[in-house]
Amino acid sequence: MKQKIILPIAIFLCNTIFSQTILVLQPDALQGKDALIWELVDQSGVFGPTNTTNYGSIPQYSASEWTWNGSSGTRKSLLDFDLSSIPVGSTITEAYLSLYAYPNSADGGHSTLSGSNSCYLSQITSPWDENSVSWNTQPLVNSVGQLILAQSTTQNDNYLDIDVTSFIQDKLLNPSTNHGFCLSMINQNYYRSMIFASSDNVDVLKHPKLVIIYTEPDSLIDLCLQPNSVEGKDALIWELADQSGVFGPTNTTNYGSIPQYSASEWTWNGSSGTRKSLLDFDLSSIPVGSTITEAYLSLYAYPSSADGGHSTLSGSNSCYLSQITSPWDENSVTWNTQPLVNSVGQLILAQTTTQNDNYLDIDVTSFIQDKLLNPSTNHGFCLSIINQNYYRSMIFASSDNADAIKHPKLCIKYKTLDIKEQEAKLDYSIYPNPSTGIFTLYSNSLFSYSVYNLMGQKIYSSILNQSNNEIIDLSNEQKGIYFIEITINGVKSVKKVQVL
Repeated sequence: MKQKIILPIAIFLCNTIFSQTILVLQPDALQGKDALIWELVDQSGVFGPTNTTNYGSIPQYSASEWTWNGSSGTRKSLLDFDLSSIPVGSTITEAYLSLYAYPNSADGGHSTLSGSNSCYLSQITSPWDENSVSWNTQPLVNSVGQLILAQSTTQNDNYLDIDVTSFIQDKLLNPSTNHGFCLSMINQNYYRSMIFASSDNVDVLKHPKLVIIYTEPDSLIDLCLQPNSVEGKDALIWELADQSGVFGPTNTTNYGSIPQYSASEWTWNGSSGTRKSLLDFDLSSIPVGSTITEAYLSLYAYPSSADGGHSTLSGSNSCYLSQITSPWDENSVTWNTQPLVNSVGQLILAQTTTQNDNYLDIDVTSFIQDKLLNPSTNHGFCLSIINQNYYRSMIFASSDNADAIKHPKLCIKYKTLDIKEQEAKLDYSIYPNPSTGIFTLYSNSLFSYSVYNLMGQKIYSSILNQSNNEIIDLSNEQKGIYFIEITINGVKSVKKVQVL
């Protein structure tokens, strides 16, 4: 395992678990993985012992075309990083490699003695062991997509913030075919070299460094609603007509506090009637912009009710579960003031087999998705008997039931906006980018911001800004990449900027 510095830049929407994280890897001699491989041929064409020698513990990560004591040779170097700390399913958004010059090595620093020392940085495609690899056992390398490090201008040039995003994205997705970086000289004429410090170097600040910015995978949030009599919203509505066809007082009576959620076609004391029930759930705890992925409704039998349990006395008691499309008040709704119901897309609850059947995990995903998107036209569920012949009923417990375990329950899985969706909703710009260090942050909304360096350290933080334009001065900072975290209306976004 490598030394890991995990520095989160907090980017949260409400209580969402989405975050963007900066991961800095700069391992030491024990945890790092890098090695030099060396081919050396004497004047008679005989290969020397370097070809089978392991150089996994030397202090340099280098590439050279050179001669040693009259023998000509080539050096390449291998380098890999451990990404196991990145959660499975994460998305790499950016990745930067920094290599630090080692001019006081036994071979000197970078050399352009015979011309350009520009190098390839290529993908290693087969496994290798730092403690045993040699020139003769070197891993395979892919030339496709390889990067070019431009020739050095001095012996001491550092190569900072090399954009290796595509390399690291591939490594995370395809770990079996991506085993790090190979540094090799492009022009194979002698007396050219690039010499950097390795993870075995005594100067820990010069070890190869990889900075990764990644977004953790979308995670589904579970929400189960099973409200009680105070928080719940359900009501029975009852139409009852005597033998002469005169409607009784049930049509104008509110039954918002009874312990059953039921549907019936029945007679009561010689009068025929119909019962339906209304049910709704409060989804206000789900953040705006969330996406419902699953939703399941559970209704629990209430066989000890005054009306008995489910009944199929005259035939099937199968029911419709329909969408209520107009508002209703639990404490005032009656048969005569009942809300509108949409028959399109209604669900069917199959007839019961006993008086005590529970209906668990009814898939109401499309209902709840619509309710979240269209709260003005979706006001819950209406339960009604399909066949209107008498002596059929389904009787469940309501949220007013004494048994809290039997209250109607709605379980939802949802995900909130991801980072890119959040940013798309924010109105701001930062310009020019890149710049020499002076940036303008513009927004029509009030905002605050913080500035972080590539190590994840906060170097500046502002208070809530009243103006449209804010000048951010990084001209006194080192050249390189910085991150500006902008907060607008409680939503945070991160923008990468570069100081030239």
